[in-house]
Amino acid sequence: MSGRAERCGEGAGSGASDPPHGRRILIVDDNLDNLQATKLLMEMQQQSVDVAQTGSEAIARVTAGSRYDLVFCVLGMPDMSGWRIAREIQEIAPGTAVYMLTGWEQNIQEDDPRRQWVRGVLHKPMKPELMQDLLAQQMIAQPVR
Repeated sequence: MSGRAERCGEGAGSGASDPPHGRRILIVDDNLDNLQATKLLMEMQQQSVDVAQTGSEAIARVTAGSRYDLVFCVLGMPDMSGWRIAREIQEIAPGTAVYMLTGWEQNIQEDDPRRQWVRGVLHKPMKPELMQDLLAQQMIAQPVR
């Protein structure tokens, strides 16, 4: 589970796949500029995007019944760590595809037990080509909810 996301980045941009449209995506980031830019990019690819600027807000959305095909969560959130957010999302909605975003991905070991809550750890900021490829790879086999 832990190495797949990193492999998605290999060759990104060399013929990016077309992701399916209309997927529900949650972006969790305390940086408003990053949040808005990522949301806009995903909406341009016809995805349905919700955002949360805190871990508490993200967890509240899932607790209230919102379900997501994909969650991108920044590791260093001010109110709680991204690992805690991912763990709580998995407890509420098991199997949700969560990806952790951090500028320190090289410092997170492959055998880190916290990786059980995520599909992978990605470099922040995420390149648009990688996001498009990842959307296509993660969503192609899943029917639209």
